[in-house]
Amino acid sequence: MKTKTFRSALALSLCVSFLFLTSCEELEDIIPSGKDKTKTYYGPSVSVGEGAARAWVKLKKDGKPAAIGMNVSAEAVESLTEQPDKVFSLPLPEQAELTPFKTITLDWNSMGHPEVYFVPHFDIHFYMISDAERAEIAGGPQEHTAAFEENYMPASYSSGVFAVPNMGVHWEDLSEPQHHEGDFTRTFIYGANNNEVIFYEPMVAVSYLQELEPDDLRKMSVPQAPKVQKSGYYPLAYTIKLNSGTGDYSVALTDLQYRKAE
Repeated sequence: MKTKTFRSALALSLCVSFLFLTSCEELEDIIPSGKDKTKTYYGPSVSVGEGAARAWVKLKKDGKPAAIGMNVSAEAVESLTEQPDKVFSLPLPEQAELTPFKTITLDWNSMGHPEVYFVPHFDIHFYMISDAERAEIAGGPQEHTAAFEENYMPASYSSGVFAVPNMGVHWEDLSEPQHHEGDFTRTFIYGANNNEVIFYEPMVAVSYLQELEPDDLRKMSVPQAPKVQKSGYYPLAYTIKLNSGTGDYSVALTDLQYRKAE
């Protein structure tokens, strides 16, 4: 009991002392308080509108990844509502190497895009390829094999068979409300290029973010494909949250579990 009290007092003291250097939430990561506590490693802060964003990865005590995601400040979200479309690259810390993901982009879509996503929203791409490889993806029609669809895409997903330049082909979950006369609020996309899965992508409407209450954690399952092409730690779920301590939004791939390539 004394140890727990001392740890809490130490964390509070450090939080006050370093108020302008870091957040209490980060200090809590630095001082683990339980056997399952994780530690968060951050990539560099990137200017986004009048705010900022940064990528991060959470590791368990054994060094295995538990979650990977990004935080974007409320100031960034609010300021972008009056700005044109833009892509922000968020470098990952080196501790993300056990995941299949190499970089994250935060894509701002001021007017949305076809077919059922015509509302202001963010696309958060977790890429499994480098920025240089992504830049080489040409736009236009792109076929896929039946074996690729059967093995590496969830059963409820369908492809537009069209590659977006510098992104790839987007595969959508046809069971989601926006495909059945409902509104788009958030969804999960798979991305591919020439029969290779290259990104995981939560998409989130700005209106959905703005409806969140502080510390209101929304957790959704990630539809699973039968197999993966690269060994690594993959998400079973994704989360969206407004953090009360920092006032920023987080979008993360969580419940990471190891899957062997087949």
